[in-house]
This record gives sequence, structure tokens and C-alpha cells, in this order.
Amino acid sequence: MKIELIKTFNLPSCLIIENILDKDKKIIIVCRTRKRKLSCQHCKGKVSGYDTIKNTKLHTALNGKKVFLEITKRRLQCKKCKKVFTEKIEGMSGQRTTDLFNQLLQEKSRNNDYSSVAREMGVSYNMVAQKQDLLALNRFMVPEHDNLWLGLDGKYLNGEDEIFVIGEVKQKQFLGVTKGGTAADLDGVLRKNILNKGKTVELVTMDMSKLIKSVSLNLFPDADIVADKFHVIKHINSVIDLCRIAVEKSVNEKFQIKRILLMKMETFNKIKNKPKWENKVKKFNKLLEEKEDLKILWNLKNRVHDFYAGKTEAKAKERFNGILAYLNTYDSMHPEFHDLYKTLVNWQTEILNYFKYHITNAFIEGLNNRIETLKRKRFGFRNKERFIKTLLFSLLPITMFLSNLIFTH
Repeated sequence: MKIELIKTFNLPSCLIIENILDKDKKIIIVCRTRKRKLSCQHCKGKVSGYDTIKNTKLHTALNGKKVFLEITKRRLQCKKCKKVFTEKIEGMSGQRTTDLFNQLLQEKSRNNDYSSVAREMGVSYNMVAQKQDLLALNRFMVPEHDNLWLGLDGKYLNGEDEIFVIGEVKQKQFLGVTKGGTAADLDGVLRKNILNKGKTVELVTMDMSKLIKSVSLNLFPDADIVADKFHVIKHINSVIDLCRIAVEKSVNEKFQIKRILLMKMETFNKIKNKPKWENKVKKFNKLLEEKEDLKILWNLKNRVHDFYAGKTEAKAKERFNGILAYLNTYDSMHPEFHDLYKTLVNWQTEILNYFKYHITNAFIEGLNNRIETLKRKRFGFRNKERFIKTLLFSLLPITMFLSNLIFTH
């Protein structure tokens, strides 16, 4: 029976349960240590009994009650150096709580706000936060395989603080984050955990960030860089929308066509005969007939989607050159085309590399969404370092953070 209780309460095997006291708001497990051969912690000499000492530690929660351990431990004296010390018990390193209790608070805090965890476990908010502070900030998952396809993306935690999210996009594996949003932060993490570990980076996927591109070229000169398809389309769509706004201002009228103007042709063909969209589509088609500058924007958007619909690198390059020529032709009507042309030329190699690998940064964007969800569950955050620890604890394997593996459950 006592052996079953030890397993139930996840106690170290060196403890013997003597009694269990069930009180109104708490349960006290009275236990003592087994007799076992020990050596001096200082000189490894032989020891003899000196006296005993009692410790009470918060261990877990059961049926809404706190479970305390009242442990009688031996104090021993070394026969050689005459020093007196208390025997150590695995998993009892904390002063007021056991390692199991610390891990329970940390695990429950992975996907819940601290206040909810504090109410459930019957402790204060500050205690939950303090146990999260015990987590390491510099954890990074170094992949086992040598040839990596890295995904990099910046993520704003709030209006000012930015970090970089790092993952392996081929294996769909979260690796870690940086502490800050500078080139030095990104360079340091990648150099320490990728280059210095002997890993080879074959490919880097990213948004159209000059900072990330510069760091990647410096650290991985032999790697191909792929500009994320969705970020390229997003950038072009933002330019098209700016042009639309300029056209509306020139005639002092709002057309209310933004959604249709940026819509894929496949989607447009699906909705054009639906009653909900029928009038909007008629109005849109009429505007295209009357206003040449809007038709130019519509054609550009379709050219971009046709470009990404291509299957071969040769066809993609041909269509890309067609987009550049189209921008050159109509930049007098839409001055914004001039800057877009320069951007596409500067990122031409990275954009066309998509057709070499057909990989996107979608996995990293999914991680960003999980980080945003975590932030909402925390109702925001005031301490950036504590939040980074929390998101690492939520996204990396839990075994990278456990303080004592005997309490794995």
C-alpha cells in the first residue's frame, strides 16, 4: 500500500511514508528517509548518525487541497573531517517547494495565464511567476540532422520589442528565438547554435527583410535564399492598394473595390455569380471599362498570381520579366510602380528561388500565430524576458526544461 502511495504522489524511492493527515485545507504526508549508505559530501569519508531534522515542503495538489511533505531527514557527521551535514534527497532542492511542485506550476503555465494557475493550485500569482523565472532563457533546439532548411522571421511582441523566430521548415521543427531584434542578436544565436555545432545550411526562407538577408549572406554564403511567396504577394498587393487609393483621391470618390481588386482570379470566378456579390461584380467590371488606371492594377495583380502558378523555373523567369516590363510601361500612370520595380529587381534571385524548392515560410508564420495566441492567453505581458521563457517552454520539448527527470509524467 505504501509503495502504491509513493508512486501516486510521485515520491523518491528513498522516502518511507509513516502517516497521512487529511485536514480541512491540506494533506500532510509524514515520511522519513530510508537507512542507506552515504559518504561525506565534503571528503567522501565514512559517516555516522548525528541527529535528525524535519522539513515541510509543498509537493502537489489533490482534490483542491495542497499536499505537503513533512520529511524527517538524518543529519550525519563525517568520522574523518568531523563536519556535520544533512542528507540530500533527490527532487527536494527547493526551500519551500519540491521540484515536482515547481514543474507542475510550470507545466500548467504553458497554455494558461498565471492568475488561473494560481487559483487552481492555491498559491499566489507571484509564486507562479517566480517558478517560470526558474526556466532557462537560452534554450535552443539543435537539429540532429546536418543539412538544414532554415526559416527566419521577425516578430513584434508589442509596439517596440522585436525578436526573431527560427525554425527548420523542411522538418517543421521550432528551434528557438532571439532575445532582441538586432542583427547582432540574430547573428549570435545562429552562429552559436548552427555554425559552431557543425551544421550546414542549404536554404534560408524569409520575408523581404534586408536585415535577415544580410545576416544570412554573411553566415551562410553557400545557402540559397528564398523570398517567401506570401510576403512577396503581400508587398505587391500593398502597392496596388496604394495606387487604388491614389486613383480614388484623384476623382474624389470611393469605389469600395479593395477586396475584389486583390482577389485571385479563381476566387473571383467562384463568387461572381453569387447573389451576395452580383451587384459588386457588375460595378467592378464597369469601373474596369471606364478607368484604364484601375484595369492596369487588375492586370498586374493577375500577372503576379499567374507568375506563381508556373511550374518550371524557365517559365517563371519569363513571366517575372514580363511583370518588370509591365511596371516599366505604366510607371508614368502609377508612380508607385517605379519603387516596386526596383524592389523586385533587388530580390529577383530570391523570388525565383521559390521555383527551385517550392518551399514557403508558412511554418514560421504558424509559429508566429501560436506566439500571438499565447500572448492573448496571458492578456499581454509586462516582462519581455519572462514572456520569452514562457513561449520557449510552450514551443520546445518539455524535457529540455525539466529540473528533475524523476518527476516526468
